[in-house]
Amino acid sequence: MLASLLFLACSENVLIEKLNLEPNIQVFPSVIKFDDAKVLDNETSHETFWIINSGTDTLSVYLEEDSEVFSFDEYNFDIEPQEEIEVDAYFTPNYYFDYNYFASIESNDPDEPIVMINLKGLGLSPGIKVNAFIHNFETNIGCESLKEFTVENIGNDILIIDNILNYESALSDISIDVDIANNGDFPWFIEPSDYAMFYGKHSPIDRVDDYNKILIPHNDPYVVDDKEIEIFGTGLLLDHILKNLNHLK
Repeated sequence: MLASLLFLACSENVLIEKLNLEPNIQVFPSVIKFDDAKVLDNETSHETFWIINSGTDTLSVYLEEDSEVFSFDEYNFDIEPQEEIEVDAYFTPNYYFDYNYFASIESNDPDEPIVMINLKGLGLSPGIKVNAFIHNFETNIGCESLKEFTVENIGNDILIIDNILNYESALSDISIDVDIANNGDFPWFIEPSDYAMFYGKHSPIDRVDDYNKILIPHNDPYVVDDKEIEIFGTGLLLDHILKNLNHLK
């Protein structure tokens, strides 16, 4: 009888001890700041963090896989009690953007089934912007009209302009001045938030419509083709000539 009671008591202790087994997740650090990475070079910045199981049962972990720019070397793993694992994290940006992302870490911790980790990183890339995609000149014959075009770097890395290519219709009276005196020879290197200027000129000698297409080769990875500007020109007769012509009728 005594032996049976002792067995029951021991079994109850074992059962209670098993019921008290629980994993406990800890993540350190909770914020990871990656080094800046260049989009053009497909650079990847690397950092590490630790997931610790300070509990008394196996911790099963699942890392979120939804981010396009942040990734991990492992996404699913188990951590035994009182052990830890070092996780490699990677940042590969695809845009000139200051990323601030919260990734979820799910586990079987009954108290904290989801823990968030904050991932931060700056993607470096040039960004091209022109002040006009199309321009129409209406210029009196024998006179000249001028249009300023700006090529601005709205990104956060150096914008390289390889050339300003001018394709014109036959006998076009539109010309392009790339202002070598101020801009220098190609390629142009434009710092972030800076710009370069060039000019379109229309000097019509007749009333035939003029057309030029400007192509701007560059290193902005988000604009696949050369930047394009279309320029149209119409030569106008001077008002006093029109009046004289009307008077002769």
